[in-house]
Amino acid sequence: MNDYLFSQNLVIIVSIFSGISCFILFKKLHDDYSYRQLLILVVASSLMVLVEILLTAKLFSLNNIPILSYVIVYISNSILLSLVLTFKRNKWMILRVLPAFIATLMLLAFTVNDYYQYFPNIDSVFLKHYVRSLDSSSISEVHINKKYNLTSIENGMFAGGQNKGTVKTINMPGTISNLNARDGYVYLPPAYYDTTLANVKFPVMILLTGVPGDPSSWLQGGLLVNTMNVFASRHEGITPIIVIADQSGSFTNDTECLNSSHGNAETYLTVDVPNYIKTHYRVSDNPINWGIGGFSEGGMCGAMLTLTHQNIFRHFLDMSGDPDPFLDDYSQTLPVLFHNSMKDQEEHNIDWLLENEKLQPDLTAQFAIGGADSKKLIKEMRQSYYHSLKRNIPSSFEIIANDGHSFNTWSLSYSDALPKLSYYLGATDCETNCSEYR
Repeated sequence: MNDYLFSQNLVIIVSIFSGISCFILFKKLHDDYSYRQLLILVVASSLMVLVEILLTAKLFSLNNIPILSYVIVYISNSILLSLVLTFKRNKWMILRVLPAFIATLMLLAFTVNDYYQYFPNIDSVFLKHYVRSLDSSSISEVHINKKYNLTSIENGMFAGGQNKGTVKTINMPGTISNLNARDGYVYLPPAYYDTTLANVKFPVMILLTGVPGDPSSWLQGGLLVNTMNVFASRHEGITPIIVIADQSGSFTNDTECLNSSHGNAETYLTVDVPNYIKTHYRVSDNPINWGIGGFSEGGMCGAMLTLTHQNIFRHFLDMSGDPDPFLDDYSQTLPVLFHNSMKDQEEHNIDWLLENEKLQPDLTAQFAIGGADSKKLIKEMRQSYYHSLKRNIPSSFEIIANDGHSFNTWSLSYSDALPKLSYYLGATDCETNCSEYR
């Protein structure tokens, strides 16, 4: 049974348990209470859902939240209110309410997880750096149609040894930006420790998450460690150095990777983070060996920061990212993010940048999105891809069929993008036709 079916089966099992317990509870309410009391219960539950939606929109975002979750929240509100209405009259009612309430909360948790695929299976709940098992058929033979990069580390020398890289927690202080960033992570490939490569400077790929989110999401739902180790095993232990950085400072702070009252995230990602990496690791100074990208907000940030800071980055990976920075309270976007400058706002739109910005000849772009994501976002990303092709940027566009705004989409599309990214960054030779558009 694959991981996706595993999580779906959990939803089905919990749904049955929740349905039975809720039926028993609501039948009891129907038998014991008047229609007026039941109407009060329905109206009060509806008001509670409305308040919860407003709080969600304020603290997080309503984008890409499964609609079914609101239905389940409504049911759980009704269950909780039924206890309040009946407890004084019948204290034993808790024996009917409690199972239904617990089952409904479990159903909510499993439904959201099934949508985002943050915990693909039980093992991933208990392991911080979950590694999904792969059968041998999923590992492609790399010596077919292999395109050589004359300047890549792989083409320059052979690196043997183990195939498992090292993941470390790192604290990259906001020395210049004053952003109070959370801890990030670095993945160092096996070849980094090879004594025959002691003088080699490695390329760097910076990865970002969405908001709400946490850098550890790349290790958990994103399956980064597994993906990198499998790739390293196909390239003599050579990969780019991967740095997972925090652009927010907290789970819900929406900086959109700009300098604003929400924090100087742009300075942090373009000054503090590169300075830290260059100081602490053996990496290239050449922007042709640097890339940045991520999923959701992190994907938009990767594209925007590459196009506006080509002196630092030359390659981006945009997975399910919007075409421009914005806040959920859109009326605050212009004053907060762009200091009331419509010109500044326009010049941070990815399509505008792809059309108007002076581009370096070695810039590359990769776009990916889930086929079940919003039609509007798919259309916008396809448009950005077409703009990049018009500017003769080596580009790719991938749709992960039947998946939405989820970690399943991002882990798969990152795995698919990695061979090209590593080739463009100068770490390895390519497994596919990296120089061609598709």
